[in-house]
Amino acid sequence: MGGETINETIVKELRGVGMTEDDLRLINDSLNRYPDCLLDIPYIRIILAGARFKRKSEKDIRTFHGEKNSIIENAVEHNLNGLKVNSALTRPDKLVNVLKSLDYVDSNLATLKVLSVGPRSESEIFSLISAGFSPANIRGLDLISYSPFVDLGDMHNMPYQNAAFDIVILGWVL
Repeated sequence: MGGETINETIVKELRGVGMTEDDLRLINDSLNRYPDCLLDIPYIRIILAGARFKRKSEKDIRTFHGEKNSIIENAVEHNLNGLKVNSALTRPDKLVNVLKSLDYVDSNLATLKVLSVGPRSESEIFSLISAGFSPANIRGLDLISYSPFVDLGDMHNMPYQNAAFDIVILGWVL
């Protein structure tokens, strides 16, 4: 980089594809007005979900302690370890992109109620939001939670009424 800052290097690269300082200012102004658009960028979702998890202390992370069960205890430990190394942050887009390929889902994104079972992190929630699902209509259920989007519970005994959701995602559970 020859003494350049990362921002200077990025600006130089963007100029290489025809972007000007005015274009960058316009983009920056738009992001300041509509910060939720940042969730449209997969890498930003991963950074945000990882940063929000890393800011939490041990006491902020709730874990499910239902019936003493070695399977649940092992799943909790496995999921926590996955969050610590960000391995759970990159997978959700694959699942959400398949949902959007369904015409009915794509046509009704804003009104459909979604339950994500076992999302582990907020990355899956952020992927759903960026796909067009309303944050008010998204719930997660997991054995661990640090997020207001994710309820603590066991998928074998869900705390929801029957038919409360239009879509149920079970992408990362056994």
